[in-house]
Amino acid sequence: MFAAHRRPFITLTAVLVAVIVIFAAAILIPAWQARYHASRLLICLFDLHPGITTEAHARAQLKPLSRYELSFAGHDRGTQFQEVSYAFYNISEPASKVADVLPLALAQRLTLPWTAFKATVRYQDGLLSNVHILEMQEDIPGGPHPNSASTSILSPRFGQQIHYMPPVPSGFNGYSVYTRNTSGVDANGNSTGFNCCYARFITLDERATPVQLADSLNFQLRCLTSWRRCKDDRQILP
Repeated sequence: MFAAHRRPFITLTAVLVAVIVIFAAAILIPAWQARYHASRLLICLFDLHPGITTEAHARAQLKPLSRYELSFAGHDRGTQFQEVSYAFYNISEPASKVADVLPLALAQRLTLPWTAFKATVRYQDGLLSNVHILEMQEDIPGGPHPNSASTSILSPRFGQQIHYMPPVPSGFNGYSVYTRNTSGVDANGNSTGFNCCYARFITLDERATPVQLADSLNFQLRCLTSWRRCKDDRQILP
């Protein structure tokens, strides 16, 4: 009799455990896949130098990631170019749809903070001409502005070309960095102590030192797989 009463409880427990395991896998597997592919992409980008690396060499280096390419071709001042982008997200579409129907507070606890890693390379005149790398994570759940860090690598020969790169500062001499964030103020213009949406923009070319280049590519990909948020740009790119 006692064993008969235990069977439904054991079955229910097994079902709940199975649901939890499946849901956890649906959350964590895409995140770790995104982190793995982003790390492979970063390794490739370390060896690519705008204005120096040939298009053929760059394409060969990036070939293992060709299934993730999104290409755009066009003309710039009469010269043909091609931009190739790679984007990896830590939340899969099915998990995102499940989160959308859950109460916000519950969805925040059950899913990872939305995080993306993207890189775009541009080819022109048989050379790699620009590289733009961006990692970003939502700051306020559901908010439109993320915490982010981006690195733009240029060539003096080609200048800035990828249209969503930040503008090159005046007096640029091979390396620059600046940050911005959103701060709250009250009706009198006094700070409320609210700060969010930290963003850092790095621009460099072949005149930058090896240390500056290495630091500019030191993206913290753990942000893709951790429930602990990367709360500002320094946690994304130290």
